Amino acid sequence: MSYSLKLEYLELLRLQYVSSSKTRRSQIIDEVCRNTGMHRKSAIRCLRSKIKGRRVGSGRKKTYSPDAIYFLRKLWIKTDQMCSKKLKKAVPHWIDKMLLPVQPKEELLKMSASTMDRYLRPYRAQFRRKSNTGTRPGKLLKTIVPIKTLSNIPNRAGFIEADTVAHCGGFLTGDFVWSLTFTDLFTGWTENRAVWGKHAVNVHAAIEEIENSIPFEIIEFNVDNGSEFLNHRLVEYFQPGGPRQRKRFALTRSRSYHKNDNAHVEQKNWTHVREIFGYERFEFKELVPIMNQIYQVQNMLTNFFHPQMKLKSKVRVGAKIKKKYDEPTTPYHRLLADPSVSEESKSKLKAQYEKLNPFELVEIREALLTDFFKHKKQLQSNKEAANPPSNVIPLR
Repeated sequence: MSYSLKLEYLELLRLQYVSSSKTRRSQIIDEVCRNTGMHRKSAIRCLRSKIKGRRVGSGRKKTYSPDAIYFLRKLWIKTDQMCSKKLKKAVPHWIDKMLLPVQPKEELLKMSASTMDRYLRPYRAQFRRKSNTGTRPGKLLKTIVPIKTLSNIPNRAGFIEADTVAHCGGFLTGDFVWSLTFTDLFTGWTENRAVWGKHAVNVHAAIEEIENSIPFEIIEFNVDNGSEFLNHRLVEYFQPGGPRQRKRFALTRSRSYHKNDNAHVEQKNWTHVREIFGYERFEFKELVPIMNQIYQVQNMLTNFFHPQMKLKSKVRVGAKIKKKYDEPTTPYHRLLADPSVSEESKSKLKAQYEKLNPFELVEIREALLTDFFKHKKQLQSNKEAANPPSNVIPLR
């Protein structure tokens, strides 16, 4: 007997059971047990109560509508799949530029980070990448440039970590494109530039361009031990009283084979470079201008609209390490709260922020990326056509 048929059968007998005598009730129970195989006590409970169908959706009602969950997923994708704690802080800055009905908008604003995490869990993509390094030691100036002390915690903008990322495709032979990353430790403000090769001239030109574009003064510049940074051209450029007439400045380097000494910029190498361009090889100089256009849009998107968390404390308790972070805040808002930044720079940042729309920036970035990879594919095809592989096996 099927479940639905059993429900109909019990509902029909229940009406007789309620109005029958004690003897007749006992007979009805015997009949139910014989026909359905139910236990006697179970049959009595079913006949005494009103027979209902199978319960669907037990528990409390859902607080958030399907529309709110749909727009949450859409917003999460547009924000480059940021974590829920950051997304919670980013929603007020993004949602004003997003045309939403009133009810889903109110629901998204009051949704907690843990609730966002629960609704987004089925959509989170899990992937891992294998990284390579193209750092080659610059030995000549290691005795001149001091090692950065890890005890100094910056309390204002201007403490920079810099690093390069190789777009080599897994092998470092020949010339290819590199990405230069600047990260401010206090605010998280990040700038990227693409350069051709890792020559001191090209890296120096990109550093000078970035310094002219950032809204604060550089106080300390920390690099790894690569030859693109430890060279005479860069040391002379960053000397106090050098070409830019610096009053105070500190050029420092990290310890050899200690990658976490530059942990902040290493993390940005992933979120700002690898997540966009991946690990492909870019061996065409014509790609550099297009990459810099993409970086210009990406930097505005991350600096103005992507909240970041800063580590406040880290304590070891037994075998576990407990970390505490501050409230996620965008680099733009951290700069506005920094008294060391001039009011003129803050006014320019506010005017720029009012003109920006994060959804338009995402669309522009995606269009540029599409054109970039199409152009790369075309250049690769032209190269293969000009230099076809030799598959002829010589006869002996």
